[in-house]
Formats: sequence, C-alpha cells, structure tokens
Amino acid sequence: MIKHLIFLLFFPISIFCQDIWTLDKCIDYSLENNLTLKSFVLDVQISENRVQKSNFNYLPTVNGNANHGYNWGQSIDPFTNKFAASQVRTNSFYLSSNVILFSGMQRYYLQEKSKSVYLNEQFNLEVKSRNLKMDITSNYLQVVLNKKSIEIAERQLQLSQKQKERIAEFVKFEKLTSFDLLEIESQVAQDQMQLTRVENDYKTSVLFLKQNLNLSSQVDFQIDTTLFLQPILFDSLTIENLPEIKSSKQELESAIITLHQLKGKVYPTLSLFSYLGTGYSGNNKEMINGVMVPKLFRQQLNDNLYQSISLSLSIPIFNRMSNYSDIQLSKIEIEKKKLEVESSLFDFKSKIDQLILEIQLSESQQELMEISYSSLLKAFEVTTAKFEQGIITIYNFNEAKTKLFQMENEMIQSKFQTVFKKKILSLYVD
Repeated sequence: MIKHLIFLLFFPISIFCQDIWTLDKCIDYSLENNLTLKSFVLDVQISENRVQKSNFNYLPTVNGNANHGYNWGQSIDPFTNKFAASQVRTNSFYLSSNVILFSGMQRYYLQEKSKSVYLNEQFNLEVKSRNLKMDITSNYLQVVLNKKSIEIAERQLQLSQKQKERIAEFVKFEKLTSFDLLEIESQVAQDQMQLTRVENDYKTSVLFLKQNLNLSSQVDFQIDTTLFLQPILFDSLTIENLPEIKSSKQELESAIITLHQLKGKVYPTLSLFSYLGTGYSGNNKEMINGVMVPKLFRQQLNDNLYQSISLSLSIPIFNRMSNYSDIQLSKIEIEKKKLEVESSLFDFKSKIDQLILEIQLSESQQELMEISYSSLLKAFEVTTAKFEQGIITIYNFNEAKTKLFQMENEMIQSKFQTVFKKKILSLYVD
C-alpha cells in the first residue's frame, strides 16, 4: 500500500517533468552523437594535421647517429687507416643535416594543396551535417504527421461508434432494419482497422527517428506535435554560398595547384648537406712509459673531429616524357573540374527554384483544400441531419463521412509537405 501511495504521489510529477523532444533538440542531439558525422569530423582533423605537416617541410632534417663495435682479424681501422690484426673497439658519433634550398616551388604547392584538401573536407562536413538535419527533419515530421493521422482516425471511429448506437436505437423501434446495423458495424470495424494501421505507422516512424538519433528503442520519447502550426521563414539564397558549390570550386583550385606541382618537377633541385662527426679507435695508440696504449677517449674525440658541407644540384634531363604527360593530363582534369563547377551551379539553382515553386503551389493548393473541406463539412452536417431523420441511407452517410476525412488527411499531408520543404529551404540558407 505504501509503495502504491508513493507511486501515485510521484507519477504526476514525473509526467510534468518529462522531457519533450522538439525538432531543434532532435537535430542538436543528432549532430552531437551521430557516429557517421563523428567519423567525418575525424577526417577534417586528419586534413588539418596534414596542413601542419606541410608547414614543416621548409625546415631542415637533422639526424644523429652513434656506433659501437669490435673488429677481429685483418681489417683497416677507420680512423688510423692502418691494418689491425687484433680485437679493436671502435666508436663513432656524427650529425647529418639536409635542407632543400629550391625545388621548383613544389613544397609551396604541396602546402597549398594540403590547405585546399582541408577546406574541402570542411565543406563536405557541412554537407553531411545539413543532410543529417534533413533526415532528422523528415523522420520527425513523419512522426508528427502519423500522430495527427491517429487523431483523425480516432475521431472517425468515435463518429462511427456514435452512429452505431443511434442506429441500434432505430432498429429497436423498427425505424431501421438490422441490415443497416450490420452495415454500420462493418464501418466501425473498418475504422478500427484504419486506426490500428496508423498507430503502427506511428510506432514505426518513432523507431526510425530513434535509430537516426542513436537512441535505444526503450527510451521514453515524447514529441512536440505542434510544430506544423509554426511558420518557418527563409531569406534570399545565394547559390555560391552552398558548401557543395564551395567544395566544387575548391576541387578546381586543388587541380590547378596539382598542375603547378607537376610543372615544378621540371626545375632543378638545390640541396645543402652538412656533416659533423668524430670517433674512437682502440688501434689508435701512443707510447707511454715504453708501452703502447690506446689514446684517451676524450682526446681521440677531439683529434678525430671532422666537418663537411656541400651543395647538391639535381637537374631533370630526361624521364621518358613522364612529366609532360602528367602535365597534359592535369590540364584536362582542370577543364573537367570547370565543367563540374558550372554543372553544380546549374543543378542547385534548378533544385532551389523547383523547391520554391513547389512551396508556392502547395500553399495555393492548401487554400483550395480548405475551401473544399469547408464545403464537405457543411455537406456532412446536412447529410448527418438527413440520416438521423431517416431521409437518406447509411450508404450516403458513410460516403459523406469518408470524403470528409479523406480531405482532412490530404490537407494535413499537404501542410506537412509544405513545412518540410520550407525547412529544407531554410537549411540551404543556413
């Protein structure tokens, strides 16, 4: 009993505090938790890392080496340049450095290409984010639409049940026959089947939305069903600002950079090498108190210190026309990218124009639907009154009722289609 009282006390509070999922909340949650989108974010981070890596290509390379070894048998000592016939310990230490002074601007264009790829990945991320918003919007509105369809089906069923009760009274007083009662019972069964169908559609659409949000099917999910009554406004749209167009232009820029890279290969490469080293050999001996002993380790390091610096010039003379072929192919690729930019501009302009036209036509159609619905509603009221007076049959009543609710369903679907298209258009603007 105590447990039941506690449940009754806290149940209204839990209902009141239950979180309602709006469209914006669904979109925000999906952008933060969608696994595919997270993968694209990592791709952007990889591209950013490659840009940083290309920035370091101007720095010299420095390598340090240390060797420790023993020689046996007949060998030439690397420091005394004499034969050694016994076991000799050797050590060597050196630093080497290399810096490219000129390479036909290849490093610069490699850096620019890395930046271009990074920007392109960002544009692709924008596209994926927007497409995810569109998917969530479509799923969300489908849930709300199915919820509204349930309300219509429930009212239709309630109306049929009400008429069934009235007909049963008429049959009781022999104003109507049992055949009329069977007919309305059949209609009630059809309305019940329709209600079950739309309820199943609602449950399925909720499941799809949860899956897109990466939510468990067990999570309690309450949707804000007032969304379709809220107007969605949009401003003028500039096609060039769409991420798809920016991405297409960036790919063209990347192709141009690739051409500059290939042209840089025909120029000489000038590199600077430097070398600093020293070493120790057990065969490097001196006479101390009449005994030949190896020179001190520190002394040998000072004595064997050596340095070198050199310039290297590499001139490409003939590479079987490979560079020339690559340059020609790159020029063709640039022309293809130019066509792709023009095609993207045309396709998206056509797509946006068609979307705007569909919204305008849909809004005009809704006005006509409202007029038609108003007429059908009046006709249904008259039909109901005539049926209750016994002037018309149950067939006429069911026909009028079916037309009325079909028109109401069409009106709601048309409204939701308009809202969806406006929301899609606003996503393009954002």
